[in-house]
Amino acid sequence: MPFIRNNAPGIFIACFLLTFTFAPPKIYDYLGPLWLILLLASTKRKHYKPIDFFSKKGLTKEDIANIRFTKSWYETRQNGMWRYMLIDGALIAGAVLSLFIGALYFIISPNQPEEELSELSDMFSLIGYSYLIGAIIALFAFRFKWIINEKRFKHLTDPLSYLN
Repeated sequence: MPFIRNNAPGIFIACFLLTFTFAPPKIYDYLGPLWLILLLASTKRKHYKPIDFFSKKGLTKEDIANIRFTKSWYETRQNGMWRYMLIDGALIAGAVLSLFIGALYFIISPNQPEEELSELSDMFSLIGYSYLIGAIIALFAFRFKWIINEKRFKHLTDPLSYLN
């Protein structure tokens, strides 16, 4: 799952902030160290040594970034556009977006959440609708991201592709 692998520190920071925003205060003592350990573990990168190796060969950081992109996008495109859009887009990014959409609902809502979400079915409706909206937004965003990444991949692998 390239989305999680490439964005792990950002995902952990978002989860960390959401935990301390919405979790009851009694849980802070247990979740704080856990999120910190996960964040530190996710920021350990394996690509620092290749940068030094390639820079000695005369490659710039942009060249190294293009090589990484070509390698990762080649693996991603082997799975196909729909799988990329559904799994990385709608499933994963949609879930992250749904958290922000749910939080935005509480900010914009004129009534108190206790009044609007008094029934269990109302809570599940909010979760379902916010996930559906997040998944649809992510699906379209990842479709456009696919088009942009395909153009970049074709340009990097076939420089004459702009002549067609």
